[in-house]
Amino acid sequence: MLTADDAVISSEYSDNRLKLRVKSGDSYLIKLLKLFEKFEISPSEINSRKPTLNDVFLEITGKELRDHA
Repeated sequence: MLTADDAVISSEYSDNRLKLRVKSGDSYLIKLLKLFEKFEISPSEINSRKPTLNDVFLEITGKELRDHA
């Protein structure tokens, strides 16, 4: 269901944790919380973080910024 959503770039589930990469994370978080409520899912913790410059560089080049310093 989540991976069928155009906003979801990738999803990973391991060690009882769901990790999502999404477009427009702030607005998607609201949608996700409503989905949890609909299916009576009570997450113990939710974290959100914006990508760093290094994250973007790594995604585009496949290398860390520090590799080019």
